[in-house]
Amino acid sequence: MPIIITHTITFLIGVIGNGVVIATWSMHGKFRSPTAVFLVSLAIADLFLLLVFVPLETLEYFMITWGGMSSICKMIAYVEAISAMSTVMNLVAVSIERFLVIVYPMRARSWCTVSSTRKGLLIIWSIAFVFSTPILLTRHTSQITYYNSTTSLTLYYCLDVENDLTLIVAIYQLLVMFIFPALFMVVCYYVVIRQLWNSTRSVNQMTQAENQSNNQSMFVIKMLMLIITLFLLCWGPRLIMNVLVKSGLSTYSSWIYNLRVMCNLLSFIHSALNPFVYGFMSSNFRQMVFVLFRRCRGETGMDLKKIRQRQLRQQHSNIIH
Repeated sequence: MPIIITHTITFLIGVIGNGVVIATWSMHGKFRSPTAVFLVSLAIADLFLLLVFVPLETLEYFMITWGGMSSICKMIAYVEAISAMSTVMNLVAVSIERFLVIVYPMRARSWCTVSSTRKGLLIIWSIAFVFSTPILLTRHTSQITYYNSTTSLTLYYCLDVENDLTLIVAIYQLLVMFIFPALFMVVCYYVVIRQLWNSTRSVNQMTQAENQSNNQSMFVIKMLMLIITLFLLCWGPRLIMNVLVKSGLSTYSSWIYNLRVMCNLLSFIHSALNPFVYGFMSSNFRQMVFVLFRRCRGETGMDLKKIRQRQLRQQHSNIIH
């Protein structure tokens, strides 16, 4: 029962949050920017993970029998891998975009266009599909027949292949989905944070406008540190635990089983939190959400030009426009 409750709450919060992000940026078409395109792609990836991964993994805790179709077993594992890989790849893409916009603002105007962003995202999603294919080699259905004095019952289980390849793929996923992305994001955000930190000056020497800009820079620094921390805490335990289990760690112990469930849940919580970290912490985005809800209610009192002007003033000092 606790598994169903925690997964359901995470699922609902994540689906609603990412759905609002997608709907908000889609309805405000005139505010399209490279950052908006990246954030919509990230929201789609998170929504994909929540809609596919959470229900299937929750069912696996209670329903472990299959109809004997190995292809379905493999395909579900592949779709789950794509949903996770696409989320991580989009997080890396957002870190690259932030790096270019803040560290190289002049060059970013020509590099980070909506057209180039869409091409980059096409490559990223293609990478997610390709990099997820090794999982197809590690899953199969196993047939077990149970007998008693009068009848027999045959069940089919979707299991890992019992060879060294399963461990190799688990280590591969740890490297591709966590170690390499984490190192890349840490380097990008470290350079960004250092750039923002060096741009701040003594409060006594600041004008009011400069002080406001400094406060915005400090806010961005805190957000970037939060982004890195959440990624490390939410994705690391799941992928590390996966390697340990494939290495032979027994999950029959109740505390190890519960620990594995919690580690798996953390990655879902990460996808549920992303809309709030990347979107709702921005006052501009909150105003756009407010406009969206007013439109849904048939009201048109909000002046959208004010939001656009505020976005333009903050486009190089906020984590999103």
